[in-house]
Amino acid sequence: MNTLYISDLDGTLLNAQAKLKNRAKDILNRLIENNIDFTIATARSWASAKPILKGLNLQLPVVCMNGVMIVDPKTDEIIKLNSFSEEQIQYAKSTFESLGESVMVYSIIENEHRISWLKGKETKGIKFYISNRVGDKRLRPCENIEQLWKGEIYYFNVLDPKNKEMLDNFFNDKGHFSVNFQPDSYDINHFWYEIFDKDCDKGKSCLFVKKIIGAEKIISFGDNVNDMTMLEVCDEFYAVSNAMGELKEKATGIIGSNLEDGVPVFIDNHNTILRNYSERKTSVDKDKFNKALEKAILSQKTTIGTQNEKLIHSSLKNYFSENQDDHEIKIGKYYADIVGENGIIEIQTTAFQKLNEKLSDFLKASHVTIVYPFAYQTAFKIIDKNTGEILKEGDFRKNYQAKSYGDFFRELYRIKGFLMNKNLSICVALLKIDETRYERKSRRGGKRYTKIKAPVELLDLDYFEKPDDYKKFIPEQILKKGEVSRGEFIKAVGLNGSIMLEILNYLGIMRFSRKEGRKYYYKVN
Repeated sequence: MNTLYISDLDGTLLNAQAKLKNRAKDILNRLIENNIDFTIATARSWASAKPILKGLNLQLPVVCMNGVMIVDPKTDEIIKLNSFSEEQIQYAKSTFESLGESVMVYSIIENEHRISWLKGKETKGIKFYISNRVGDKRLRPCENIEQLWKGEIYYFNVLDPKNKEMLDNFFNDKGHFSVNFQPDSYDINHFWYEIFDKDCDKGKSCLFVKKIIGAEKIISFGDNVNDMTMLEVCDEFYAVSNAMGELKEKATGIIGSNLEDGVPVFIDNHNTILRNYSERKTSVDKDKFNKALEKAILSQKTTIGTQNEKLIHSSLKNYFSENQDDHEIKIGKYYADIVGENGIIEIQTTAFQKLNEKLSDFLKASHVTIVYPFAYQTAFKIIDKNTGEILKEGDFRKNYQAKSYGDFFRELYRIKGFLMNKNLSICVALLKIDETRYERKSRRGGKRYTKIKAPVELLDLDYFEKPDDYKKFIPEQILKKGEVSRGEFIKAVGLNGSIMLEILNYLGIMRFSRKEGRKYYYKVN
C-alpha cells in the first residue's frame, strides 16, 4: 500500500531550538531516497519553513499556514492558495476595528508575500513577532488603514488578543472562517489567534496532497491543537510523547518526542522489513579464536589477502567466519567484511561515522552485526625502537580492567540514526590485549611512540539487539529511583554520562520527563 507520511514541524519534527537535527535529516533523506513518500504540514509560512528545512530533500507538496497554502518545495511555486473573499475581508476589517484588536494581515502584493500591520499600533505580541524575524523581507509596517488591506489577503493573525471570547463570537461561531488558538511553540507567554478560510485546515490539505500524488493511506504526526484536523482525517495519527494530553488520548499511538527524533525513527521502523537472523552465540570458543589469531598472524606476515589489516580486525574476521569465501563481499557500492548465512558482519574498531553510508546499503539487503573490539584487559611494554631495550612493562593484573564504556557510546552516537533499526545488532568483543609501544626521539628532543596492539584472548561477546539490552548501563540507584536529573545521571555514571544519557534517551530507555528551572529530568522507561 502506497502510504503518505505527513509531519508537523514545531514541537514534532523540530527540536527545542526550532532546528531539524542532522541525524533526523539524514534518516528522512535516506527514506525519501528509498521512495518513501514524506512531507510537512505546518502552521509556518513557506518563507519561514524553508530555511529550517535546508538540506532536507523534500519532493512532495508542503502544507503551510495550517492548510491555507500548499507549496512545491522544489520550485517555491504555490500549488493551491485559499484566499479570503471580498465579503470575508470586509467582515474581518469591521470586526477588528470594532473590537480594537491589532491584526497582522498576510497577503500577496505585486507577486510578493507581505505581512502587514498598522505602524504605531504594535502590541506586545506584534513586537515579539517582529523581533524574531529581523531581516524578513515580508514585514510591511503600514502608515494607514488603506495600506493595511491591500493585496490578495489569505491569513489574519492576532497575537496576544485582548478578548479571545469576543473574537470567537465573531469568527469561530459564524461558519465563514476557521480559527486556531494556541500558545507560541517556544514562548508560552505569547498566544496566536489565527484566522483563515473555512474551507481549509491541515487535515483537508493533507487529503488534497494524498489525492494529487495518488497515495492510498496517510499516516500523520503532531503535537498541538492545530494538528487535531489531521488526526480526524488521516488513517493513522501518532502523537509525539511531548504532545498535548488531548491529542495523545485520541491518537493511534504515542511515539518518541521531538527531542528523540520520534518521527523519523517511527517511519524508518515502519518501513523496515525484518531480515533472517538466527540466534547469536554468546559463548566464546577459545580454541576457535586461537586458530583465528594464528591464521591472522600468518597472513599478516605474508601480507597475502589481508591488505595489511590490523591484527585485531583480522583475527576477529577469521573467528566469525573461517571460510575465506565469505570475506570481502561487495554489497551495493561497498565491501562487507563477512557475508554469511547470518547476514552481514562488519568489524569496526573505531570511527563508526564511516559506517553510515555502508549501513544505508547493507540494511536494505540483510541483517547487519557490527562487531566492536573492546580492550577489556590490557598489558603493555615500552621498547626503545633503536636498541630493543624494554623500558617499561605492566602485566594484565597490574594494569587496569576497563569498566568504562565511554568510547563505545561515542561510537554509537556516530551511527545514532540506525540504532533503532530492527535489522541491526551490535556485538562488543571483550578482548585481552597486549600493547607494545616503540619509543623514539623526535627531532625536537621529545618522545614519540609507534603502537602495535595484538589480541591475546577473546574473553566474552556482549550483544545489543534491542533497546532493553542497554539497560545494563543504568546504575542500580537510578533504576530504583526511577527519575533523575541530567546532572544526577552524569554524576552516577561518570565522565561519559552525558553521551550515554543521549543514547539511552534516543533508544527510549531514559525518557525526558520534565524541566524544572534549568534542570532536565529523565524517567527510566
